[in-house]
Amino acid sequence: MSDAKGLRIVRLANFVTPASGGLRTALRELGAGYQAAGHEAVLVVPGERVSDEHTRQGRVITLPGPTIPGTGGYRVLTDRRRLTRLLDGLAPDRLEVSDRTSLRWTGSGRGAPAYRP
Repeated sequence: MSDAKGLRIVRLANFVTPASGGLRTALRELGAGYQAAGHEAVLVVPGERVSDEHTRQGRVITLPGPTIPGTGGYRVLTDRRRLTRLLDGLAPDRLEVSDRTSLRWTGSGRGAPAYRP
């Protein structure tokens, strides 16, 4: 557990841009809700360059990811080593993955409980 107050909840999402709609909005509101409930919310998304910001929705970490042609600018997290090192350092109590197709592997061996609908 990250501290006595709450959990460190790390969320991973591909296909999110500053101008994207539903998923970006849902992630922002979930993060703000987790923060309000006393948890440490961390969101990891792909972008053009590395950044690490503290926002109302919690910490937002951007890792470089290539643009998918024909998608209007959507990017994906493809550097498995870098993402693995980041997750190892963050040591999440809970891991939420918004893209099970390309990020399913991130939950293996983490020790955080998994929910599979």
